[in-house]
Amino acid sequence: MLNQPNDIHQNPTQADLGLPLQNMRDRCNQLIERAHNALSREKIYGVLHGIMLGDALGLPVETYSSKEIAERFGRVTNFLDPNLNVFMRELDAPQVASTSDDLQLTLAGLKATFEFPEDGSRFDMDPVVQTFLEAFEQTDLGWGKSTRNAAKALKAGVPWQELSQLRDWNGKTGNGIPMKIAGFALHAAATQMDADVLIKGIEEVALLSHRSSDGISSGLTHTFALLYFLGSTPESFSKEAFLQLAIDISTLAERFLPESKGEYTLATRLRMLEESKNWEPPEAEKLFNGGNSEVRDSLPFTYAYVLKEPATYRTIENLVNAGGDTDSTAALAGGLIGALCGKEVFPQNLISQIPTQTEVNKFVEKFVLQHKIQS
Repeated sequence: MLNQPNDIHQNPTQADLGLPLQNMRDRCNQLIERAHNALSREKIYGVLHGIMLGDALGLPVETYSSKEIAERFGRVTNFLDPNLNVFMRELDAPQVASTSDDLQLTLAGLKATFEFPEDGSRFDMDPVVQTFLEAFEQTDLGWGKSTRNAAKALKAGVPWQELSQLRDWNGKTGNGIPMKIAGFALHAAATQMDADVLIKGIEEVALLSHRSSDGISSGLTHTFALLYFLGSTPESFSKEAFLQLAIDISTLAERFLPESKGEYTLATRLRMLEESKNWEPPEAEKLFNGGNSEVRDSLPFTYAYVLKEPATYRTIENLVNAGGDTDSTAALAGGLIGALCGKEVFPQNLISQIPTQTEVNKFVEKFVLQHKIQS
């Protein structure tokens, strides 16, 4: 078990996560292989456009409850004034359909992969740290305290390998880690990266900003969720298989930093989702505290809505109107739906209004060119 800070980087994949269990390693590598075989330009656009659209649509009503949204706006189906979000008021006249740190850190992660070996042999943390700091220099608007403090420490010269040793678990883990990892999942699919390499890399990304079991668990769970959706079609997608995968990955990941586990972990919350067999919005709100910003609530909350309707843009709208951490939950769902269906699932009249669309499209085209993706 990982009990001492100095143990964190001593081959946790084999010693601590439990992947010597050959069937689990094989299962993860099969997910990566299926995602590799199904990867297309349309799906890559789908992941990034889905994250971008969910972020932009949900940003104005972040922290509002479903009741407040319904009373003030009816049903949100288009972009609202970003100044409705208290965090956006720090900007001078933010544009309608603005995006937040969710897309910003997603693109930072994707940018880092352009410096990774193209054969998938290594998950290189140096460009991850570099693009993370570049994003911090641009703006830290909306960043959580742990993520902001990590950037400050890195800027002050603390080696990334030592960051987790400087941090105590504070009892809460937000959505920052699953929101960072879409680019890494896409790279793993494009290069058919070995599961052990990918898991070690996601663990290290999580430890940059959060020293918690839920942090690592949420990063790994959502990475393999994206890979499952990339390797599936709307016709082949299995709700039961996906939920079982999420439970299994999050349960294995709890072996990281067990001293940071609370009574309710991400894995226990996902098992509650399985046991309820009820993925209707009122039940999800009740089970997961309205989709607040704690990842042990917001990720199962997101998955509940996706499980109900995994292949439609309407799921993004539903999450925005459900309240809570709306930009993050809608963006997380958007990435999954886009991975499954491709970019055409999203209304192009909305996509075209988002100011960051041009930047996102450039990232996609560079990724497609680098990995010689034909379809």
